Amino acid sequence: MRILILHRLGDPRTVRESVRALELMIPECYKQHAYIIHDASLPVPEFIKDIQFDLIVLGPTFLAARCNDRLLDALRNSYDFLRGADACKVALPQDEYDCTGYLENLLLEWGVNLVYTVLPSHAHLLYPRLSRCTEVRRGYTGYIDNSWIDQWKEPKAMNQRKIRVSYRARQLSYNFGELGQLKTEIAAKFKNSLPTWIPRESIDISTHSSDTLYGDRWHKFLEDSQSCLVTPSGSSILDKYGYLRGFAHECQKGENQIDYFNFKEICLLGQQEIRFSALSPRNIEAALANTIQIGTFGDYSDLMNPGRDYILLNEDCSNISQVFEVMDDKTYIERVQKNCKDNMLSEPRLRRKNMAHEILEFAGASRHRVALDDGSKAEFKSAISRYSNIMHKKYKLYWALRRSTQRLLNN
Repeated sequence: MRILILHRLGDPRTVRESVRALELMIPECYKQHAYIIHDASLPVPEFIKDIQFDLIVLGPTFLAARCNDRLLDALRNSYDFLRGADACKVALPQDEYDCTGYLENLLLEWGVNLVYTVLPSHAHLLYPRLSRCTEVRRGYTGYIDNSWIDQWKEPKAMNQRKIRVSYRARQLSYNFGELGQLKTEIAAKFKNSLPTWIPRESIDISTHSSDTLYGDRWHKFLEDSQSCLVTPSGSSILDKYGYLRGFAHECQKGENQIDYFNFKEICLLGQQEIRFSALSPRNIEAALANTIQIGTFGDYSDLMNPGRDYILLNEDCSNISQVFEVMDDKTYIERVQKNCKDNMLSEPRLRRKNMAHEILEFAGASRHRVALDDGSKAEFKSAISRYSNIMHKKYKLYWALRRSTQRLLNN
């Protein structure tokens, strides 16, 4: 197949491993096909728009541009060719509660054939028009690569791990509601509620962006943690066209910023909160690494149950002493580790290669593809080479300039 992958992964040095693994799962798992993989941070070359692809994959980072007015206009203008493209089009959106109205409009305009939603129970609410004419299937926020299974075939023993409880998160915008705020607040609540007998140096919890860990460093950090905090990934607010997002941004910047309580009183009074939550890549990685998850209650895509697969933590951390007491029960901890890991590994659609195969199978069955003769194969091979020659230097220069600019701003 001739396949176009569209993403916006950003600077290769600061890409999260779980995001990279998802965006590139098809080309990395099935290398026999012919690929053009385009980072939408840079304009798409005009000649690409004239190529007849068999499959076009719209990745989550590519679709996330809908949440930025400037990038949304660029999407519509630069990728209008998707509308008329005679290819199977598959979308892998995430954070679907954020600017979902714009997302649905784009997917309808472009004639997307298959959408993988991480919130299947809310599909009709999120996509009232799209769900009537387009196939919508359950997807996940991350997928298990075989290399992860090999990496954590025999994870580090608990008594060899230096960190008792770990956590990394970032401050989310107010427009994600109570669930979004919990992601940050749980860090402070947990640290402030620590029993006196727990050594503070054994706790590594941070919500500062400077402490973010990327790539292999994140995986090593998880495996060096006996346990980690988790909360349901998602939002409790549906912000279809980003109106709340814009106002929240204004409320959270500068000297006159207001707290979430006041934002809620102003913007969310009388508005029903619905939990749009799903399993996160952190849940999957921690399970494989045998890192015990200390989590607040949530559905976790029906793959994690409290007491069985993770230790339940009250949102106000009022049961924190009991959590640490349970952590000392070796038999129970080993059972939770096994249950959680077995759960993740027993779901075939969580496997990266299986998901890639499912998409390729759908694309192959969705339309009659004309077999490529030798001339057509050579022509597409030439297009790949041309793309590589044009874009390799551009990407390298672009990210070098972005890094230099960021260093100047930081100084």
